[in-house]
Amino acid sequence: MESITFFRSYYEAIKELEPEQQLEVYNALLAYALDGVEPSLSGAAKAVFMLMRPNIDTSNRKRQKNIENGANGGRPSMQIPRIGAMEETQQKPNRNPARTQTEPKENPEGEGERERDKEGDMDGEEDGERGEGVDCRRIAELYNNICTSFPRCVCLSRNQAEAICARASSGYTESDFHRLFSMAQASDFLKGRNKRHWQANFDWLIEESNMAKVLNGNYIQDFSEASKPQNQSAQTGGQSSIDMDRLHQMLHGQIGDAAP
Repeated sequence: MESITFFRSYYEAIKELEPEQQLEVYNALLAYALDGVEPSLSGAAKAVFMLMRPNIDTSNRKRQKNIENGANGGRPSMQIPRIGAMEETQQKPNRNPARTQTEPKENPEGEGERERDKEGDMDGEEDGERGEGVDCRRIAELYNNICTSFPRCVCLSRNQAEAICARASSGYTESDFHRLFSMAQASDFLKGRNKRHWQANFDWLIEESNMAKVLNGNYIQDFSEASKPQNQSAQTGGQSSIDMDRLHQMLHGQIGDAAP
């Protein structure tokens, strides 16, 4: 590959790492996206790279498909008829209208209204797939590509499309949805690692209050904790035990002094 797509969510996740880890992730990202080199990372750096990897694979597959289409001649172009040809194919007027004229059909009462209602429903379905600057099907595709640990959105329902349109009307953009899904994929809690083993899904993420909580960082992973050495917690536990022993001795001494 000669180029890559770098999303803002990559930057937001990488900047939380230590400078040395940031350099490792940037080098691994470029080597994997451009040359297909599998990275050798660990800890927080590996966690951040695994978050970005599904998007990189999807982008590379699309670029490869475009290259193959170009080698085969590309997508067939649309045939636009010439103005002269359109005039030639227009129906010629009937020179004897009296012979071919038929009696008008009676229009049952209410048929016209039913036709207008049907056309209105079809227009509503087309409008429901696109909000203010946001393509609902594109949002569902982003979710499936990024949130690989969550249940897939197999068929976009009307309620889901209306929820996406409502978020777009309140000011959310496609970039905000991309950041939402990336932060959810990085959250162990939302993926089901909690006491109730509850797991979020597409409907839960696009709900207004839940989307705001995820974007505000309520479920974000603490990468600094993940990068701490394991023996640090053991040392902390040992210190806590010593403090408890000293406290017990002090209390015991005070009780002894107060006794008659």
